[in-house]
Amino acid sequence: MRRRFRHPFIGLVLFVIGLGSTGSSLLAGERLDSVQVTSLPSGATVMVDGSVEGTTPLVLELSSRREHTIHLEKSGYESEAQLVRPVLTWRAIGRALANGPGLGVLQTGADLVRGRTHRLHPREVHVTMERLLQVNMQIVPRILGEVTP
Repeated sequence: MRRRFRHPFIGLVLFVIGLGSTGSSLLAGERLDSVQVTSLPSGATVMVDGSVEGTTPLVLELSSRREHTIHLEKSGYESEAQLVRPVLTWRAIGRALANGPGLGVLQTGADLVRGRTHRLHPREVHVTMERLLQVNMQIVPRILGEVTP
């Protein structure tokens, strides 16, 4: 004789809670990549995705799940921006192939959720900043005076 579960809702609630805690623990382990930022001259202000992070030289810890815009500014120099993007690593593909169609796909799926299948590229950002054109207002009148008769 088969026994019926009297409270099927309890089983459903426990299943949803377990699924939610597993999903949140997977998301909590977000992978961060180090990106080294340097500039010539040093001392440039570094902004990542619009927020100031510090001055060069600087090592940033950024999420490997999404693109980031690294913007450098320094007084008297042209500002520069560089995009850092996540790229798929061959290790994730190799794991999927090595572990077979079942476990490999499950492991790769879990790694995708955690952000472990991608690494940021480039890992080093070096910017040589160009000096802004500055006109010396004391020299200009002398030059113009020498040119005009």
